[in-house]
Amino acid sequence: MGNNIRKTVILIHPRVHPTSEYCQVPLGILAVAGPLEKAGYGLLLVDAMVDRDYKNKILGRLDDAICVGISCMTGYQIQNGLEIAKAIKEKDPSITIVWGGWHPCVAPEQTIAHPLVDAVVVGQGETAMLEITRCLENFLPLRGIKGVFYKENGVVVKNEARSFEDINSFPPIPYHLVDVEKYLIKGDELGNRVINFISSRGCPFQCGFCAEFKVNKRRWSALSAERVVSEIETLVTSYKVDGVIFNDSNFFVDKSRVERICRGIISRNLAVKWGKANGHPRHLLNYDSGLWSLMHKSGLRSILIGAESGSQQVLDLIRKDCTVEEIERLAKLCRQFGVKIWYSFILGLFPDPVSDGFGQTLALIKTIKSIDPDSEVLVFSYIVYPGTPLYERAGRLGLVQPSTLEGWAGYILDNTNCSLAEKSYQQILEPLVDFYLPLAYRLNALKIRMHNSVIKSLLFTFFHELALFRCEHNLFSLPWEWYLYKHIGRRFKLLS
Repeated sequence: MGNNIRKTVILIHPRVHPTSEYCQVPLGILAVAGPLEKAGYGLLLVDAMVDRDYKNKILGRLDDAICVGISCMTGYQIQNGLEIAKAIKEKDPSITIVWGGWHPCVAPEQTIAHPLVDAVVVGQGETAMLEITRCLENFLPLRGIKGVFYKENGVVVKNEARSFEDINSFPPIPYHLVDVEKYLIKGDELGNRVINFISSRGCPFQCGFCAEFKVNKRRWSALSAERVVSEIETLVTSYKVDGVIFNDSNFFVDKSRVERICRGIISRNLAVKWGKANGHPRHLLNYDSGLWSLMHKSGLRSILIGAESGSQQVLDLIRKDCTVEEIERLAKLCRQFGVKIWYSFILGLFPDPVSDGFGQTLALIKTIKSIDPDSEVLVFSYIVYPGTPLYERAGRLGLVQPSTLEGWAGYILDNTNCSLAEKSYQQILEPLVDFYLPLAYRLNALKIRMHNSVIKSLLFTFFHELALFRCEHNLFSLPWEWYLYKHIGRRFKLLS
């Protein structure tokens, strides 16, 4: 895996979806770039979601590249990543391609087995990628670098696992390495120049459908409150940001840290709203009224809650560690303090509607909307992902799981072929998840997208009234509106 005298590291964020244009700052490759930049290496960051000519941009810099890093989640990013890796190897077979991100972390053996993969980073990548780069720069093998699988003379070598590192030891996210203007979200509930940010890693809970459990093993590491406030201040002063989306898996773990962040935002007079921060009902219900008032005063406007199901039996089976009653109590609490909740639910965790708690979930959604009409509801069909506690259960239930990297490339969030639901139940779920529930209950978020189009507004009103009637009365047979939308409505992008 030798190189000529080269000075640059290329870090790639493949496309997340073949057609969607929605994107956020690729914090994963930026986090890895921080230590490399600090060590003096040249960097080329390529985000295929915003760079139209990304392949030529990459190929044009290979002559100066020490190595290439590709970060991916399960799904289409693997497919696009493999396409990019193939083009790289065709031009320069000697270049070392290092894969990291969620999927390589949960399925490292399958990932390293692929011929277009030379090394895999398992776990946090900041230090590991820096050590890999130093070895390759000096023509040394990757032996001994913790948290790395690699190939030596065609043989896979699995190095010792790397310990979970305190993220305060890593440099700030180097936003200056990307064109921030391309990522700013306009017309959002948080503002007109909204950007994503991350202040912690990991989650102490053990939800059965989530890969956090395998990747971070219930560990949680957070930036100090002082550093969070300073980095938000930099975003405000450098990029005129007026809204911050927190991408943390669980932002609200440490109540004291949250309080210090809020006080810091207020004391520095930062004119910024913040939100869409993930939280767990049990943490948030332990916050007193004083802290809720403080959070709102500091700019908190919304949180994300994984409610998952209206069935207590399902919540217990997936180890959600909360009750339906707690979900309802949190809805009332947030309504009281003017904080909107974005709820996510999962259907298809079990083969049939009864065992899946289908009716109870719809009932809980209606209850939540009655408590707070401004709340937003996101419903997903369950897809089995590798590395999750429910993964082995899916195999026992007969789901054929991919055995190769290419196989996992077909896993896309709206792909019902990856579901545990029986075919008859899938036929209910597809129009319900993709059409009826979004149009019935994501009223506020969807209206924002079409306020400047008369045709879209009329179509939305027409489909919304029909969808709401069906959901309120649980009438999902003969979904003619769904077929009509697929042939007519989709061209107006009402739901995308």
